[in-house]
Amino acid sequence: TASKSRLENEEIVLNKALLDWFAGHCLPEDLSTLPSTEVDFSRFPPTSLYTCGFDPLRDEGALLANRLEAAGAHVVYQEIEHLFHGFATLGALFPEVQQMAGELGAFLAGTTVGHAPHSA
Repeated sequence: TASKSRLENEEIVLNKALLDWFAGHCLPEDLSTLPSTEVDFSRFPPTSLYTCGFDPLRDEGALLANRLEAAGAHVVYQEIEHLFHGFATLGALFPEVQQMAGELGAFLAGTTVGHAPHSA
């Protein structure tokens, strides 16, 4: 994707070498053996999804959010443009981590397994 290509030579947490390692260990050599990519996104549970501007998986995250929304699933999507993949583990450095934690807590409090989210 464009976000992977744009960041492939950067020294970031989730770089091309690590993405290639995961692909080599988690995906079959013959991708045609994978299950169909046709997924019923309307059956997904309420989803809160964050991506970052410096995240090689940003495009995939945005695509997932769009597909969930198009299918009528409840999704809350936010891109934090100036941060990078893995920032959530660095709360001492980034105040956005505390804000995200509060938002996720409110999101979880507003959802119940098997039920639609409450209105705020």
